[in-house]
Amino acid sequence: MPKDLVQAHVWWNIAGAIGDADAKTKLAIIEKQMTPDQKAEAMKLARELFAKLPKG
Repeated sequence: MPKDLVQAHVWWNIAGAIGDADAKTKLAIIEKQMTPDQKAEAMKLARELFAKLPKG
């Protein structure tokens, strides 16, 4: 199965935002394999998705 680094970054980013202790480590690993454009896309997608999540 091919890797989708952008989607992996999105979900680890969100996991970190809600308190997952391993998320920073996973993000660092993924980011080493990503281009700056991929990182920017992932951050944009994460912000959009996080804004849609229920709060509380």
